[in-house]
Amino acid sequence: MSGLELQERLLASGSEVPIVFMTAHADANVCARALAAGAVQVLQKPFDDVALLEAISRATGAVE
Repeated sequence: MSGLELQERLLASGSEVPIVFMTAHADANVCARALAAGAVQVLQKPFDDVALLEAISRATGAVE
């Protein structure tokens, strides 16, 4: 199952878990679809610790 498929299933089940995508193959279309469906952020590997912590902070509402 792809990350987008998992996101679709989570949304269909009513889940409100924030999603941060991590990918080694950042395709503009995939990124746009993930964000349009509510993902907080898409991180392209390799990413640094600061980027990950910022994405987690945004996902948990610590940073607007």
